[in-house]
Amino acid sequence: YAAGNEDALDKVLLLHSSTRERKDNWRTLYERTFAAMGNRPGKVLDLACGLNPIALGALGIETVRGYDIQGGAVRTIHTWAEATGWDVCATCADLLCDIALEEADLALLMKLLPLLEQQKRGSARALMETCPAKTLLVTFPTRTLGGRNVGMETQYARWMEENIPPSLEILEQYIVGTELCYLLGRK
Repeated sequence: YAAGNEDALDKVLLLHSSTRERKDNWRTLYERTFAAMGNRPGKVLDLACGLNPIALGALGIETVRGYDIQGGAVRTIHTWAEATGWDVCATCADLLCDIALEEADLALLMKLLPLLEQQKRGSARALMETCPAKTLLVTFPTRTLGGRNVGMETQYARWMEENIPPSLEILEQYIVGTELCYLLGRK
């Protein structure tokens, strides 16, 4: 990629399941989000990032800080950032542990909250409350991994409406591909 092979970006993003799931619409997802924010964020936190910080670097985001439990993803991000010279890095971390997150313009919590809730009830709401970002993009799947529609959009929309912390407000709700997206802002 650093030598001009544009296909390398798509190939690396296909290596991780969550980035592979949005392979056809990740650019659209971010264009929509940045338009709803009214500007392109200077610094992005990506929680449970997979290889997504590489996509954000390719979009020209100035600073990206990812957090993921998979060490292989973190190493891949570091190797890629070193080769491209981007200010993109990731930390190997369990988001259920007490970790210090950096302040940012935008935090990505993409398909993360249901997983946290399964592991520790109340942890999803706590993360939304304490995440040190001005704006949060929270997404939920609308279909199973097999592509079936089993009412996930309705279920997650209800969950979000019931669990949004009082310090946050919904700026916009939209669907891109198979993701239900909530852009949240601090009140």
